Formats: sequence, structure tokens, C-alpha cells
Amino acid sequence: MSRRIPLAARVFLPSLAAILGAAACSDGEQPAAPLGGTEIPEACGTLDAATAASVTIGKLEKAFRTTFRALGPVDASVVLARVLSLGDEKALTPSADGLKWLDEDVLPMLRDRVFVSGNVESEERGEVVFLLRPDVVCQDSAGDAGTGGGVTDSSSPGDEERCREQYTKTPLRVVVSRVACGAEDNVHLALLAGTERKEYVNLDLIGSKVVVRADVGELAANTTIRRGEDAEPEPLFDQGATGHLEMVEELLSENKIHATLRVTEDIAVDSTVEQDGGASARGGVRIPATTGDAIDITADGTIRKIEFTLALGRIQWMMPFSSFIHLFNREAAPQASPAEIVELSVPGVHGRFSFDGQGDELRGADVGIGDATRFAHGARTILSWEVNPAAEHRVNFTATGQSDGSVAVSVPGGFDLRIHYALAPVAAWIEDPWAFSLDDDVRLTLSGSTAPSALLRQGPSDALNLLREQLGSLLEVQSGTFEGTSRIAPDESVSVPAGQCLNRHITDEGTHGLLQHLSSGPCEPPAAE
Repeated sequence: MSRRIPLAARVFLPSLAAILGAAACSDGEQPAAPLGGTEIPEACGTLDAATAASVTIGKLEKAFRTTFRALGPVDASVVLARVLSLGDEKALTPSADGLKWLDEDVLPMLRDRVFVSGNVESEERGEVVFLLRPDVVCQDSAGDAGTGGGVTDSSSPGDEERCREQYTKTPLRVVVSRVACGAEDNVHLALLAGTERKEYVNLDLIGSKVVVRADVGELAANTTIRRGEDAEPEPLFDQGATGHLEMVEELLSENKIHATLRVTEDIAVDSTVEQDGGASARGGVRIPATTGDAIDITADGTIRKIEFTLALGRIQWMMPFSSFIHLFNREAAPQASPAEIVELSVPGVHGRFSFDGQGDELRGADVGIGDATRFAHGARTILSWEVNPAAEHRVNFTATGQSDGSVAVSVPGGFDLRIHYALAPVAAWIEDPWAFSLDDDVRLTLSGSTAPSALLRQGPSDALNLLREQLGSLLEVQSGTFEGTSRIAPDESVSVPAGQCLNRHITDEGTHGLLQHLSSGPCEPPAAE
């Protein structure tokens, strides 16, 4: 049975297994573009296949193991689990899961399927080329993926045949070169796919540093999926995708890492999905290149602290109208064309964060997403919001996980969220639209003291009530006042003083659709599901 790749591996150290699988889906027809980023070191000295394999596997294992150990504080954290799961989970174990995944999946695959004598294509001075041959990579691929059975992570007898077809049609090579000759063996890896030997990813494994350069655009453009057991592979993304990323990680000790991620070329990826009736729906994402590091993180498992910063520019996400309207818990009307696109535009994402695992406390400073985030249909803005406009759209906060799964949040300077609804131009495309969503200004604030605070309460499903529209008490105001107001329904405003809860119950009284179900009152036990 296939095991989900741990969060830490996806965020902090790209999985060689995943890269191999994705690159193998390429058709290899177009010449590769330079990956950019830091300069690739020159090859030096000599290198044989056995040394190339042992050095590469050893350095990758050390990097993965150190990373997972450094992320140990996340395993016991309620507040980080809430943030990373958007309120759904109160416990995540990326460190423990990652170490298990490394030992049971990654290392057996590298040792038994990739860096083996049966895959050696050539050895020349300081360079060894491993060609992933189907007879080696795909043997026993119908077995359990947890035993290291095949790069394809297969789980059915037909997968071995598909694996062989895949690696025959699209040859995949790993070129290992000796670099930075000195006191220890260091290597550079390049992953080449197709008959044109197009380079998708390359890595430097030098001393205690790992550098990963990835052509995200080419990986996306050449990734295929099967939409049925007997279906032929088809592209997951449209052709013409672009984008380069570079990650640099330093292993500072056995339990401590420092890593940065930089967008070195604008990312632009589009996708077209066939829907029922033969109609097509399109989507896509745009992320601009960064002048500095988009993410900078230091994690120390020994003292249980993590510090990181975010600095991304404008992000654009295009989605079908039907996907957008699901955000309102509504369905698109039959007359809504699948071709209609809504664009989410985020001016930027920035902030400084620190996590202390001793007290399960996450602090954020100068956190913001720019002056106004908006959804637009064509030239029309149909939904927008801004946070703390009087404080340069920045928020400072402290969030602390509680033993019962709730999260206490303190917001020095207050919190002021202003939402502008303007869906009237597309109302005909929405089944039973809420009246307030057509034209309204809703404001949600937590203010009235130096550092107003509230407790986000957990519901019966273990999710935070506030983020999942549960019934009962959503949050408990501990200091200051929570207020919700509407321009079109001022009589349905709600105000919750300290010591009271914001409660949610479905009622026919009122007309707003959002505020009419909210009230101030004594805190209630979690409602039954």
C-alpha cells in the first residue's frame, strides 16, 4: 500500500523519489533551458560507480535524517498542526513519519533500484551515469511499496508492466560527478529524462550543504496521470509551463538545519480539465521570481525552536467559476459555462515567524498579504478583502496550542478584517446565492484592549469550529471585544465582550445569511455532530 509523503519532505527537502517519478513522465522532445540559481561547481578528480553510489546515498540520508530530526518540535505541536492543516488536525507527525518513510521507502529504493551496478551506463574519470533500466527499477513493483518495491510505488500487478513501458519510452538517467575535491568526497547530481537527456533537476551534495535546482515548469508540463485503471497517460498540465526554484540547505548539527527557497524564474503553470459533457475547465497559477529568499527557515530539534520568514510577491491563481463558488458552499447554476474563469490575486505574502516547542507557541510579526486580495471575473472584482488597513495591512500575533486542541490567539494592536462582496454581475450563475454576497461590506474585528485575545474552540470533529462553520461556540473572547457588522444589515450586527462566546446556530430570523446565525452568549459545550 502506498504511503503519503510526509509534509517535511515536501516542504524542506525535495524527495529524490518523487523527482525521479515525475521526470520519467517527460516526453523528452524539447531542449532543456538552464536551471539558473547559484553556479554549478566544476567536476574534478576521478569517481567510480561504487563510490558514486555510496557517497550520494550517504549524503542524501544524512540530509533527510537531519531535516526530520530538526522538525521534531512539530510532532508535539497543536498550534502548528492547526496552521498547517487549516484547522482540521490537532496533531501532525512529520518528523516521525519522515524518518519511517526514509528507512522503509527512500533508502531501499535508492540502494536497490537506482544506484546499483545493473544501472551503470558509463564511467568516465569523474563522472558516472546511472541509466534506470526497467529490469532493475520495475522488478517486483507489484509488491508493497513500503518494502522498497520500485520507483513507481506500485500496488497492483498491472503497475509493473506500466513501469516498464514508462522507463522504456522515456529513459531516465542520473549523472553523478565528483566536485569540490578536498578532504571529503562531494558530488553533483543531474537528472536527465528522454532521448534528448533533458535536465529537470540537479543537486549539489557538498560537505554539509545541499543545493537543489529544479525546472518546475518542465516538470509540470511533462507530468502525466491516468484517470482510470485502463486509461492511457495524459498530461496533467498544459504545455508551455515555466519556472525555476532553488533550495539551499545547510546541516548545522545532527538536529539543526538552515534552509532557503528562492524562485529564480517566474512560475507559470496552466491546466485544462475535461468535465462531464465534454466541456473543458481551465486553471493556473503565477508566482513571480524573487529578488531574495522567498522562504528562510532555521529549525533546531534540540532546543525545539523554529524560525522562518516569508517574502513572496504577487501571486495569481486562476480557477473555474464552479470551483470559486464552492468557497461559498454553493453550486454553479447550469447556465454557468465551465470556461468561465475567476482569478485570485494576492499582492504578496510576507512576515516573520518564530515557534517555541517548549510552550507550543507561534509568534508572527509584520504578517500580511498586501493591500487588498481580490477575486476577479474579467475586469470586475467580485470579492475582495483587506486586513488591518490602519496598520499598513500588517498583523502581529501570538498563538498558543492548548491541551484540548483549541488555540489561544492574542493580537497586539487588534485585528480588522474588511470583506467586500460584489457577486451581483455573476448572480445568474449561482444556485440560490446569498443576498449579502451580491453587494455588501462585512467587517470582523477583535479590538478594545492593548492586546485583544480569543480562544478558538475545538468542535466534536476535532476541527476548529470557527474555520469549519460548526454549530455551538466558535470562539471565546478573553480580552477586548469581537464585532461583526454588515452594511446592508446593520441590525444583525453581533458584539461579543470578554468572558462571552461567539455562538453559531441556524435560525430563520434575520436575512443576512452570515451574521443572522451568529450571536453573543455564554460559552457552550461542543455540539454533537
